[in-house]
Amino acid sequence: MSSTRWISARSLHQIQMLSCDVSDFEAWDCEDHCSPFWRLYWHGADGAILGLHGEEIALLSGDLVVIPANTHFSSRLDKPVRQLFLHFFVEPFYRCSSNAIFRFQASPEQTALCGGIVSQLDVDSSSILASLNAQMLVSSVLAQIPVEGWSRRFEDARITRAVESIKRSYPAHIENRLLAGDAGMQVASFIRLFRHCTGTTPLEFLINMRL
Repeated sequence: MSSTRWISARSLHQIQMLSCDVSDFEAWDCEDHCSPFWRLYWHGADGAILGLHGEEIALLSGDLVVIPANTHFSSRLDKPVRQLFLHFFVEPFYRCSSNAIFRFQASPEQTALCGGIVSQLDVDSSSILASLNAQMLVSSVLAQIPVEGWSRRFEDARITRAVESIKRSYPAHIENRLLAGDAGMQVASFIRLFRHCTGTTPLEFLINMRL
């Protein structure tokens, strides 16, 4: 090989898709949707409303809404809607407050992706095109979020190591005393730090991975 310039990306973000679903909702009443994974919603018609810290956010036809992990929000419907929704993990970590809901007007390309995913799932729920288009859709929406919020890893290297240990051992459970010992911390202090960085305890993190 011969090259005059070679630059390698030092931080590669990974998107792990958990679900890609289309549902015709007649009711969507929930007081708290908080989970450790991200969510993306797209509606073909008006009617859905999200609640965040006492404020209501109407989801309009054609909106793309992305909600970071560990965000507490509620939902309801004014009328039935068809909803495309995706759940996913993103690594490295996004450092934003849990008050953030990002809403964007879908571009023509994103609208085409959403319509394609819905059509593909209607025909074949195992469609690889639906899966690949879902990855493209998530990537395109995440690229619209302010870049200064992204972190290469969790805020504390000890928590990054603990999360990697939990993922390597999945679905088995690692005791908190072992994770804390690897971090060089007391168990109670470790759990407090883990919750601060991830929004969950180690056990809750594992349970949500299983779900």
